[in-house]
Amino acid sequence: YFSGTGELKMIRPPKSLHSRVGGTRLKYPGKIAAAGDRLAISDSGNNRVLILEDLSAPKLQHVIGSGGRGREDGDFSSATFNNPQGVCFVGEDLVMVADTDNHLLRMINIKDFSVSTVGGTG
Repeated sequence: YFSGTGELKMIRPPKSLHSRVGGTRLKYPGKIAAAGDRLAISDSGNNRVLILEDLSAPKLQHVIGSGGRGREDGDFSSATFNNPQGVCFVGEDLVMVADTDNHLLRMINIKDFSVSTVGGTG
């Protein structure tokens, strides 16, 4: 766990993260990124990205992606990914995603609950 300064906090991580984020189970989590009190996790095997908040007691804020494979842009529940990997916050409300098997860069906008393609040939 990282503090706001980028330093590791000396707190004990939960033994089972899925039990602390609404019961959702991770399948081959690829990468994580932190910004402020938010954490983005690429849940590669489930073709989605998870956003958690309140890292001292993690809560699932958003599930982004329907879980099916694809390259559809749209709202959080209808957008699709194909093995998303790298994630990076761009400010507090944007998350860039390397949608690996689609060969695309995707942008998640947390404020307007949308996913859009910003680069790549697919």
